Amino acid sequence: MSVSSTPASHRTHLALALFALWVLWGSTYLSIGVAVRSIPPFTMAGLRFVLAGSAFALWLLVSQQAQGLQQRRVWLGGLGSGFALVLCSNGLVSWASMALSSSVVALLVATVPLWMAVFEHLRGTRQGPLVWLGVLLGLAGVATMVWPQDGQWMLDGGSVVALMVATITWSAGSLWSRGAMQGCDPLAFATAQMLCGGALQLSCGGLLGEWTAWDPARVPVAGWGNLVYLAVAGSLLGFSAYLWLLRNTTSAVAASYAFVNPLVALLLAVTIGDEVLMARTWPAGALILAAVACVLRERALATRAKNGESQAS
Repeated sequence: MSVSSTPASHRTHLALALFALWVLWGSTYLSIGVAVRSIPPFTMAGLRFVLAGSAFALWLLVSQQAQGLQQRRVWLGGLGSGFALVLCSNGLVSWASMALSSSVVALLVATVPLWMAVFEHLRGTRQGPLVWLGVLLGLAGVATMVWPQDGQWMLDGGSVVALMVATITWSAGSLWSRGAMQGCDPLAFATAQMLCGGALQLSCGGLLGEWTAWDPARVPVAGWGNLVYLAVAGSLLGFSAYLWLLRNTTSAVAASYAFVNPLVALLLAVTIGDEVLMARTWPAGALILAAVACVLRERALATRAKNGESQAS
């Protein structure tokens, strides 16, 4: 159903959900970059998700919808999903943000739909030609971004590798989580995912020595402010909007954040963040965004064809 033919309330909800998904999620890259200047990365990310997960749990308890939290499968699935999506993916993104600008991080993370298409192919789902064109364009974009100049790497190699691992674990973890949350209350699953993943991040930070080298009293207002912003805007509002879009729109609309977020991150980087973009950022970004557009277009065509077959039958 198109937006123009929907009731006014649905259009309003759709507009608010897309704003949260596009703008709020897109702004988290700059906030992560600011927060890790004064709070160690895994500790910062762990606090963010524990705060968000606790808020979700409190809301479920107050609204008397906490039955899902009593299911063992919710916590087992949340633990596995939290390990892949929160610890390995978000944790590595936070760690890489110490050495890379928010614009570079956003563009490299935008390759997630390409990896998801590859994993879906390995699981037996046939991919159309636009997907493979997108994969090639995406790889070309990443190569353009990280390729050495005059024999010197322009970006920190370890951070780039960490981001690539983060995108791969997010893609694989998302596909695994889709099956793990079948039959589970989605908000209860999200709560378990955030609490388990946040606890794993905090534990990882402790093992890496982040706690002993960090003095919370010396964190400026900007550090704490961005941490709270990430918990509220990035996790609570952004994730809730994503769940609403998954239930009430097509998967192509819900996945549109992968194309829009890097644009928002780039805009904020050069304005609020005062970042100086490398000359290669523009061609690399164009290639990566074109790649994402190809994948999303192929998904939209596949969904349209599937719906047509269902109506015909």
